[in-house]
Amino acid sequence: MRLTKIFLPLTLGVLLSGAPVFAADWQPIFTPGQAVYIDPALVSSKTAPVTFGAELERELKVLKDKSGVNYYVWAVQANNAPMDKPLGVAKTDEAIMAWGGQASFPNDNYALIVWARRAENPSKGGVGINLSLGQKTFEVKPFLKGRMPQNPKGAILAIADHVSDNKIAQVNEAKASKEVGAFFSALGAILLVVFGWLAAALVVWALIKALKPNFLYKKEAQAAVEKWSKAVKNATDIYLELTSDDVIEFYSLLAKSLESNQGNKLQVSLDLAKAEISRFLCIYEKCRVTGDALEKLLSDSEYKTVCLMIDDVIYSVDFGTLPIEKASIFGGLNDVKEYKGIDLLNALDKSMSHVLSAITKVKYDKTTPEKAVANVYVEQDLREREEAARTSATVIVDNSRTSYGSSRSSHRSSDDSSSSSRSSDSSSSSSDWGSSGSDYSSSDSGSFGGDY
Repeated sequence: MRLTKIFLPLTLGVLLSGAPVFAADWQPIFTPGQAVYIDPALVSSKTAPVTFGAELERELKVLKDKSGVNYYVWAVQANNAPMDKPLGVAKTDEAIMAWGGQASFPNDNYALIVWARRAENPSKGGVGINLSLGQKTFEVKPFLKGRMPQNPKGAILAIADHVSDNKIAQVNEAKASKEVGAFFSALGAILLVVFGWLAAALVVWALIKALKPNFLYKKEAQAAVEKWSKAVKNATDIYLELTSDDVIEFYSLLAKSLESNQGNKLQVSLDLAKAEISRFLCIYEKCRVTGDALEKLLSDSEYKTVCLMIDDVIYSVDFGTLPIEKASIFGGLNDVKEYKGIDLLNALDKSMSHVLSAITKVKYDKTTPEKAVANVYVEQDLREREEAARTSATVIVDNSRTSYGSSRSSHRSSDDSSSSSRSSDSSSSSSDWGSSGSDYSSSDSGSFGGDY
């Protein structure tokens, strides 16, 4: 009685004041196994009745079988229009609030599509969507364009089909990712086994090497010493020639004759030759001494020690330790390098090649040092003239290439300019389409959609 006395005057006051009173919008009761729910007001509409319920139910079942998504469609006549969000999004929020808390509703895998048609104007309305966690949202407006308001069933099916495609793509991506993960896991296990076997093999090899008796190294040691002796013997002839009195006198006289002509190309060639000779002499001496030690060990049947000296021992070569009589002519290098045995032998071969290349640029005539110096000057002058001629020809060719390159650059600049213009036009066109086609909105509950 007390509540009647309170609310009755309020109700009469609202009616007498002329304020509009809206009927509550229809809300269906969730029924497991049913996909389509249509407002009776839409079915009985005299201007635009909705009759696609049974047909849409069948087609949504096909999509469910295809993608595994549970589809639900509300079609409701909207008597109340929200002020703070699009109509379709607002009605979808109401739908998920009504159904989302029910135990029988599949919250982990669903697609809820709500079509709301305005009661006062059937040509206006909105569509909203709410998807289960993990599914991709998207822009709804393209699916409404060209279909609404004439073909709501077509718009709903187009949206449902897009959701289905997205879901299938996500499942395939997850499957591929899982397969890749399984592959790398298997690969990791295989590599672990392989590396385990390799480590075990290395340990066994190290033990065999450590415990291998001396006599088993005999053939290996003999072959290594033979190779070493052959390499030193090949370099000895060059060593003896470079350290002969005639060659030393020649280089001494040539150096004196060039003292007043620093920077001359012959002076550069001479400095290079002296540096390479100095390097070669130091490496040769280290290889010769080491070779003598190896031959002594071999004669004493120390086969294992021979192999260790070649494979494991580090040899230091100081390039500043030439004897005084040679250092005064060829100079010394302020450099120290370390080599393993086999690397030292390779360095000897490489240095021999370099020194032969360097000394060909400083011709040696055995007749007299004076004639040798004169011949060097004549040959140097000829080389300079030939090089000057080649340089001139190169400049002409380079200039023609530069001219051709400039022409191509200008064409490229023109093409780039027109390309930039086309890109700008395309960007402008794309931007215009996006602004006119976009009508995307989302809510706190995750619903999204668009009105028409």
